Amino acid sequence: MQTADPFNRGGFMAFVFSMVFSLAFFVYISLINQGVDLREIPEEADLTAPEMGLAATEDSAEVDLSQISELWVSTEVLVAHGRQVYSVNCAMCHGPGGQGDGPAAAGLVPPPANLVTGPWKQGATSVALYQTLLKGVPGTSMAAFAHLPKEDLWALVHYMRSIAQNKPDDDARELEEFARSL
Repeated sequence: MQTADPFNRGGFMAFVFSMVFSLAFFVYISLINQGVDLREIPEEADLTAPEMGLAATEDSAEVDLSQISELWVSTEVLVAHGRQVYSVNCAMCHGPGGQGDGPAAAGLVPPPANLVTGPWKQGATSVALYQTLLKGVPGTSMAAFAHLPKEDLWALVHYMRSIAQNKPDDDARELEEFARSL
């Protein structure tokens, strides 16, 4: 028959072991390990996320939008920039081609909109798309992107309209009035 250990030597040994291990780990982390530089981006990193089916494009260079005074007027430069912004912010849900088949789409209820064929809950005019990007869509997983600069939002609008098959025509006067009111 075993006698009771009034000093709990087993617990004391576990305590000593955990303290020695913690001290050794602290010494390693603070004196030996050099750490990780979070600012370091590997040169071979492809920021267009090939795992999502997005290939690097020739328009992936930095675009200067500061010279464009009428952001609501579609240009090739704005569409190309919109493609870049889309690949970073939208392709995860809407898919690389805008068909609502992105990697995250399977877990979203309701599923993301097909930007190629529609239908769009908030409308597909440039004004409606801009407002959708700015405010999101209540009751869905479509988040607001108000944190993006207006140049990026307009570029996204132009890119989405460039891939849409059945987009309605914009009223040029209404579009300009809306854009100038922002």
